[in-house]
Amino acid sequence: MTEIGLAFMYKGDRRYIQGADILNTAMEAIQRLYPGVITGLVLTIHRMTGFNMLLESIPGDTSVGSMDGRVATLVLCHDGVTHSFRLMEGNEAPLGSCEYDESVVTRNCTLDSCGKLILLASPSPYTPIETIVAMTKALHQKLFGPQAGKWLFCRWSGKSWPMPCSLGGISVEFRQKLGTKLTFSDVMLRGEMLGSIGFSARSDQ
Repeated sequence: MTEIGLAFMYKGDRRYIQGADILNTAMEAIQRLYPGVITGLVLTIHRMTGFNMLLESIPGDTSVGSMDGRVATLVLCHDGVTHSFRLMEGNEAPLGSCEYDESVVTRNCTLDSCGKLILLASPSPYTPIETIVAMTKALHQKLFGPQAGKWLFCRWSGKSWPMPCSLGGISVEFRQKLGTKLTFSDVMLRGEMLGSIGFSARSDQ
């Protein structure tokens, strides 16, 4: 079984590991094992953590959906073979934090008249998934307001990885709300579907 330690940095005054960093850091490690294009990528974040993590491959006889304390689960395809991973909480906290300002992204975005689509008009200085998460968060704040709680990134289902670096013209369109705590939105780039992003509402954060 593959085991790789993953080290993170906190962002700003957050004391939890941001979902976009979980995906970026895990995929950086996975692509050292499986270089080239990854397809059918699905990340599911099960819970929050403020600690570094261990990336482990999941044996074929272990259910991806089993609850074993994992923070997140990754399923992906490389060269026609499906691989599954889990991210387990470690014992050490990140050693520091880095500056992060989501408004750098959102101030260059526009909302449609119905308030269900957000469009990035100019390039973002952040990674594609950081940019998409920031846009989706702003869209949810506009749609639902503060009474719904704090909206957090919890799922990414992507067509391929890595995603395009140039995101000018990318849009996030709200698709559906399941119950009161879970939503899904479509992510498009110049008419092409990049993936679907899920957010969950947390009233305790």
